[in-house]
Amino acid sequence: MSNGIIIQGVDAEDIIKFISSKNKKMQAIFLKQLEDALGPETQEFRAVRKLFLDYSNGYKRAVLSAVFGDVERE
Repeated sequence: MSNGIIIQGVDAEDIIKFISSKNKKMQAIFLKQLEDALGPETQEFRAVRKLFLDYSNGYKRAVLSAVFGDVERE
């Protein structure tokens, strides 16, 4: 039996857009600080940037999928 709370009147698409927007803003702030610390042309910056984007986008997709099911658009 689930103890989850159902929130009526909330549009799932609005929630997905909100989470995506916040995720992109957080990514931009982190990457700017990383670029300032390492330099934009360094191998380290490129490697950490790729890892960070891959994992943060994967995490966002996993959370949204767990909450709403398949959220990928074709």
